Amino acid sequence: MRKYVIRRLLQALPVLFGITLISFTIIHLAPGDPAALLIDPEASAEDVLRIRAALGLDQPIYVQYVKWLGHVLRGDLGRSFLDGQPVLQKIMEVIPNTLQLTFIAFLLSLTVGIVVGVISATRRYSLIDHLSTVFAFIGISLPNFWFGLMLMLLFSVTLRWLPSHGMHTYGIQPNFFDTSQHMIMPALVLGLEGIAGISRYMRSSLLEVIRQDYIRTARAKGLAERVVIYKHAIKNALLPVITILGLSLPGLVSGAFIVESLFAWPGMGRLGVQSVFTRDYPTIMGINLMASTLTVMFNLLADLAYAMADPRIKYN
Repeated sequence: MRKYVIRRLLQALPVLFGITLISFTIIHLAPGDPAALLIDPEASAEDVLRIRAALGLDQPIYVQYVKWLGHVLRGDLGRSFLDGQPVLQKIMEVIPNTLQLTFIAFLLSLTVGIVVGVISATRRYSLIDHLSTVFAFIGISLPNFWFGLMLMLLFSVTLRWLPSHGMHTYGIQPNFFDTSQHMIMPALVLGLEGIAGISRYMRSSLLEVIRQDYIRTARAKGLAERVVIYKHAIKNALLPVITILGLSLPGLVSGAFIVESLFAWPGMGRLGVQSVFTRDYPTIMGINLMASTLTVMFNLLADLAYAMADPRIKYN
């Protein structure tokens, strides 16, 4: 397995290189000038040119990219155009908050999705199955920002049960209970689509598994239906679900940009949105590189999870 992991990590290098090259080009070709945002609107053209030269924006795009890539290989993501702070430091300050929110949303998607899928498959065509189908279609179709606004309107404005923004309540010492209250709505919004998708895949996979010969053999031996489903069928039904998990994890990272901005969650996604509005190129590229790296790592973890679900799988 060690050789497999090393090979996958080496294969990820050209992928990350391609992502950064395309992102760097698109960002610099987008309309807007960071230098114009850093000085007085009534400043002269010479002042704008001077700021562009100081930021290195007067050089050709390929020269800027080569210099940026050289700094990245040395562990330096550059300095923010906005406040001059090291980009790596700014990201390290907020990425734990993003990982915390993403992890909770992932656990929510995994546990609720699998439970709903199993119940729906074992009670096929029942009222619960029909309700879970409706829930899945609604969960997949609802836009994150609209669902988040509706939750805020209901639980924060109308019922006043949950805080509407931030990670902690201002004026009190941060604690687990307070943070959990702030996390409920963002995690639910971020994990809703995953819950809906995983539940449908789990249902379809489990229905296919319980038609297999070894399941009929287990039932013929007189095993209880609970043992047949939970000990024999579910483990094999999880294999396709693991694939979906590997594909949904990048969606959690990208979805955090919208959710964190909506709920003012102090994470990497919110920092990325603010950097886009201020044309802070180094911070945008640093966040893009970090998000791409997390996506590659999540996909690798999903591949390794196959061996845990099915010991017959070997990595060569």
